[in-house]
Amino acid sequence: MGPLGLGRWRLGSFQMQPGRERPWVVKLERLLACAPCACLFLLLGLPASAQNSFDVAARLVSEGDFRGALLAAREAPDALQRSQAELHVFHYAGDLDAALEAGRRGLTQDPKEPWLLEKASYVALSLGLGKPAVAWLKTLEEISPGKAPPWMMEEAEDLQATREAEAAASERARTAVLLGLSAILGCLLYGVLRPGPDGSLRKAPGSREP
Repeated sequence: MGPLGLGRWRLGSFQMQPGRERPWVVKLERLLACAPCACLFLLLGLPASAQNSFDVAARLVSEGDFRGALLAAREAPDALQRSQAELHVFHYAGDLDAALEAGRRGLTQDPKEPWLLEKASYVALSLGLGKPAVAWLKTLEEISPGKAPPWMMEEAEDLQATREAEAAASERARTAVLLGLSAILGCLLYGVLRPGPDGSLRKAPGSREP
């Protein structure tokens, strides 16, 4: 027997006791009988924006309805909640770039929102972006000591160091190429413009005497 049925049974037992007729018991029994229908009616009548949009979006994601989940996420009345829900939907849909963009938008609204800091860091790591992940995880650790998972910080720092080393190596290679090209050009110019045996400048091939 469910809670409503048990309540009605107890009220019925109370009403049937001799000498204890109570009109309010009958009214309450009728209200309990209508309660499930009334609750269902109210829930069906509520727009998605009146419910918790994140919970609605998360439920639809678990059902594989990513389009419906995104629509529910975008109905959130608050910009921050909207960004959180969109990040969740895009992340599980596999669109990591869009998920990271949603995280960035949310962090412009509240740069110290713990949930966004952690989730945006995770997405950034998935994309191989160590620098923003390090910055967000450091902020998370400042506002909530111990909240940033150590493995995430370690991976983010490793990624950042790797990217910085790659950038430095690329810059060194670029500099070496430019220096090599400059040396070649200098040799060519010297070969063309160096003086002849009589001290005069060499003439370009094909040129004629005046």
